[in-house]
Amino acid sequence: MGIPSRDVLLVADSANRDALQRLGDTVREIHATGACSLTADLYERVDGGWRKLAGKTPGKN
Repeated sequence: MGIPSRDVLLVADSANRDALQRLGDTVREIHATGACSLTADLYERVDGGWRKLAGKTPGKN
């Protein structure tokens, strides 16, 4: 899941590597160009809560 700006929420299935790569690319693009940017970080749902994805963010870096 990514929240690159105040008015955008993006979600992808973690089992789909292509979707995660596209999610990472899209989150970074919106974060860099959008108004009211929040974060380029991606998060995953774990044990009823959210945590920042560890390591390299999927997509082109």
